[in-house]
Amino acid sequence: MEILKNILDIERCIKENNFVILYFSNESCEVCNVLKSKVDKIVNSYEKLKSFKIEINDCKEVISRYDIFDIPTVVFYIDGKEVLRERRYINLSELDKKINIYYNLCNR
Repeated sequence: MEILKNILDIERCIKENNFVILYFSNESCEVCNVLKSKVDKIVNSYEKLKSFKIEINDCKEVISRYDIFDIPTVVFYIDGKEVLRERRYINLSELDKKINIYYNLCNR
């Protein structure tokens, strides 16, 4: 998962890639750190899905720009549009199912 440090990079990645996962977290959040590797595993099972991590302490302006009220937050974009948002208590199997539905629907 590539780390992004500013809004311009985030917007560029969303624009340049058809399938994008943004993972918003905080270094001091233990749940975020544990969950990241599990989200990575899900993301790696989709060939065209690109993932990016944003540390909210390094880029505080993303909090309001992307409505980050809880961490961790996972946001899935297809063709620049947000289609899925999961936050805080993330059920990984449900996350994978939802990503799979959208991915297969749009990847034809």
